[in-house]
Amino acid sequence: MNVVSANKGPFIRAYRELTGLAREKNASLKISAAAAAALPTIDVAETCLAGAEILKIEGVLNGTTNFILTRMRTDGQSYEEALAEAQALGIAETDPTLDVEGFDTANKLALIANVCMNADLTPEDVERTGIAGVSLDEVQGASAAGKIMRLVGAAERDEAGRVSARVAPTLLPPDHPLAGVEGAEKGITYTSDTMDRVTVVGGKSDPRGAAAALLKDLINIHRHSSS
Repeated sequence: MNVVSANKGPFIRAYRELTGLAREKNASLKISAAAAAALPTIDVAETCLAGAEILKIEGVLNGTTNFILTRMRTDGQSYEEALAEAQALGIAETDPTLDVEGFDTANKLALIANVCMNADLTPEDVERTGIAGVSLDEVQGASAAGKIMRLVGAAERDEAGRVSARVAPTLLPPDHPLAGVEGAEKGITYTSDTMDRVTVVGGKSDPRGAAAALLKDLINIHRHSSS
């Protein structure tokens, strides 16, 4: 049967096996809700960049960490204060480890790279550094120097065709498209061989946004099966 899923787990462990099975059975497999939910990541790559080779992916893929870094930069809050506010607002989990240590970003990045770059990554293949050790002085010092700190997940193809990936706090110049992704919003930038750099920003970071992404996948399966 056709499948839509918001669960990253099966697809970061057995992506090629599952997509191969879907092809064999002539079934659709849609997982955009698992890859940053309401932010259209996979859709943009597969539809809008069809025919182009994606050479690099850069993403601010976790709303919790972006909210914390934004508050530290704009309001002068410490990491602990910004995290507490995120938890009070329901943006961060009671146990924020998956977000602040970069696991969530690494999972999403591996999934997106597998779909959009034909990589074969698991989260263990992604170099990962979270934001738990970032100080207020580092964030504000970067801002004073004209840089903006974001937790960026990046995947890049080398000349031999291999895809490597990393997640780390990254200092972005103000003209980088992801530098303007504020608060709990997310964003992704694709660099391709023929269409250069394309960026999508936004996407509601809550259960309703994830549900909307599932509905979108259902609608698109119906469209293609009816055409």
